[in-house]
Amino acid sequence: MQVSIKKSNKTINVTSQYNPLFSSKARKLNGQYDYSSKSWSFDIRSEDLVKEILLEVYGNDGSETTFVDVDITVGDDNLLGHQDSIYLAGRIIAGARGRDSGATIGDGIVLVSGEIKSGGSVKNWLTVVKSESVFRILDLPLGALKFLENRDDINYKIIATHNLETETIVNNDSDVEQLRTEINNLKQQALSIAKQLENLTTKLVEFSK
Repeated sequence: MQVSIKKSNKTINVTSQYNPLFSSKARKLNGQYDYSSKSWSFDIRSEDLVKEILLEVYGNDGSETTFVDVDITVGDDNLLGHQDSIYLAGRIIAGARGRDSGATIGDGIVLVSGEIKSGGSVKNWLTVVKSESVFRILDLPLGALKFLENRDDINYKIIATHNLETETIVNNDSDVEQLRTEINNLKQQALSIAKQLENLTTKLVEFSK
């Protein structure tokens, strides 16, 4: 689920994937959660503050149009969620409900290789993504890449880029080069059209004399 914002004269309503950090920050802004619509409602006068915490948690304040698919490789140590799900870049990666519940993968997450499971003790249970596992996060906002940088416990690789405005998907370097070529061609066409318009305008001025 991507961040979605709807505004009225008095309120700003936010729909997003559950994240305990966002819920905590939303309450501090006197946000009200509606269980039927699964959205948060805030006073419209707090719009700037709402967007600020959205960027802090999700890397997206609802205006992002570029998204990426990212492969994450876990390092030598397991990723652990202590009596909670495992969150990364604002997304739920995996979640358990107890020591013996097993774990499920989050929405928009693909387990490429490795293992997720539950563990720990009855009172102090864990969600576990095993070391050296590889999982893919689909449709991650470009702004959320900052959460993956400078981490010692994971490595990441961008697999594809999606632009919602142009519905363009870039899958590899050759596609990128092709897009650059097309952009340059369009720029050349635009220059040619501009030159033709200039010539026609000059002729029109001459005829008008």
